[in-house]
Amino acid sequence: MLEEKYPQFWRNAEETAKNIKEKIEEGQTIRIISHFDADGISSAGIICTALYRLQASFHLTVVKQLTPEILKDLEEEKYTSIIFTDIGSGQLNLIEKHLKQKEKIIIIDHHPPIKADLDSLIHFNPHFHGIDGAKEISGSTTTYLVARALDKRNVDLSYLAIVGALGDRQDKGSQYSLIGVNKEVVDEAAERGILEAKKDIRLFGRETRPIHIALEYTTDPFIPELSGCRERCKSFIENEVKIPLKDENGKWRTISDLSTEEKQLLASKLIDYMIIKGLSAEEAQSIIGMVYIFLNEEKGSPLRDGREFATLLNACGRMGHPEIGVAICMGDRKDALEEATQILSKYREKLANSISWITQNLEQKLKEKNYVRYFHGEDIIEDNIIGTVTSLLLSSKKISNDKVVVGFAYSSEYPSMVKLSARTTQTLVNRGVDLGKALKLAAKKLGTEQLAGGHNIAAGGQIPRNMEEEFINHLDNILKEMLEPEQHEHTKQGSANS
Repeated sequence: MLEEKYPQFWRNAEETAKNIKEKIEEGQTIRIISHFDADGISSAGIICTALYRLQASFHLTVVKQLTPEILKDLEEEKYTSIIFTDIGSGQLNLIEKHLKQKEKIIIIDHHPPIKADLDSLIHFNPHFHGIDGAKEISGSTTTYLVARALDKRNVDLSYLAIVGALGDRQDKGSQYSLIGVNKEVVDEAAERGILEAKKDIRLFGRETRPIHIALEYTTDPFIPELSGCRERCKSFIENEVKIPLKDENGKWRTISDLSTEEKQLLASKLIDYMIIKGLSAEEAQSIIGMVYIFLNEEKGSPLRDGREFATLLNACGRMGHPEIGVAICMGDRKDALEEATQILSKYREKLANSISWITQNLEQKLKEKNYVRYFHGEDIIEDNIIGTVTSLLLSSKKISNDKVVVGFAYSSEYPSMVKLSARTTQTLVNRGVDLGKALKLAAKKLGTEQLAGGHNIAAGGQIPRNMEEEFINHLDNILKEMLEPEQHEHTKQGSANS
């Protein structure tokens, strides 16, 4: 039970819920601000559904980033109570500056918090309780706990917490399983018949795509000469795995349609193939892992598989239609789902074109320092997807993963700014890298500390145009201090003695 394993954290959730209830009972309209990725959209869906069930009035906005401009607009609005979900903990200095006159500010977030002195602030964050927000609990799971404390019937929203956690790539446990508080929510949802968690083949579109297209769409792991290559995938299934792609009625089969024996054969052939192509045994075997099936969703729906659901929401947010994703989270399985499916198709096309462009131009575009590799997407790769492209590049085996990877793209909203996304591996995190902290320190050198931050393994921000090289130089030095602290300390002592 969540309450028993995390008693103080749960009490904090109850206190947060109590504050929200007070504002509802006063008849206030609650202003909600959430992040535009899958975790943020799931969070928005959870809190909006919880408020709707209590017949509360609310006004939602989903944002890419919490900027001074957005906070100035909030400052001028009539709303006196604001809830931030999956955003805000890293921008408390800006919130304090612009919203100190508001009656109640509630932050429900899992990102590392910074200090603030704000009397009106209720801050529900797992880091205050020693819970790792990068891998043990997502923003949506944090929001779910508050919703569950608001009303017990909101336990049926537990699946959205799982969607957000998967969207935030928190499946860091054994065989890509969710751990920590996320795992407690998985168990709770499974007990209530909401989801099934089981070990299976982790190919994208396992519920919805023909087998060879699911193989084509899979990029985690990236399979050389198969990922992105439809005809090669079709040939591989037909001639090497030798399982039928269609059923007796001529309908394309999906991964979920396969028998246990067929799945075992497909997995075995894929693992052998990946090892031949140079992947390690561990990397090859990563196609097998935990999958999360939502039992209340129709078979064949993109919402039935947790990772596919998350990808759909992520596409909505990054293609400029977060409201479609929120509508799906709040129960729309008709118009919104149909529109989201079309958005996903365009999103995948845009991603494919962006990945193709950077991989074909790696020699010219990819630069490196001692501890970081970086590239600039310019106007070719949109700022909305630069984080996803950076993640895919790091996992594609096109580049070595022994350094931090940073991608830049010109901001579509602020012409004078550049969006940046940084990604690294758990190995480098274990050695001392904290990207959220590193980006803040590097951005501080440029005077934009408030626009950078994130988790230890993935972070992002904005900096002024034409300062990319200066930023990278600062970041490289900061990463050196993180990865070689003893040498750095020795250098400082030497300078002091001299």
